Amino acid sequence: MPAVCSQWIMGSKYRTKLRQRYNLVEAPYSDVVAHIFCPFCSLCQEFRELRIRGLDPALGMKLSFLLMFCFIIGKSRN
Repeated sequence: MPAVCSQWIMGSKYRTKLRQRYNLVEAPYSDVVAHIFCPFCSLCQEFRELRIRGLDPALGMKLSFLLMFCFIIGKSRN
C-alpha cells in the first residue's frame, strides 16, 4: 500500500528533473500538485515531451523487461 500512495513523490521528482534539464516552465501548478491530482496526465505530458525531443521512453520499459527476463533465466539455471 505505501508504494501506491507514494507514487507522486517519485513522479514529481522525475518531473522536476525533466523540467530542469529542458528548461520547461512549472505552470500552471507545481510538479507535486500535478502528480497528486492528475498522475496520468502528468505521465502523458512527460512522455510527449521526451518524444518531441527525439527520445523514446518506451525503449526504457523494453530494456527493463529484457534485463529482468535475463536475470530470471540466469537464476533458474543456477
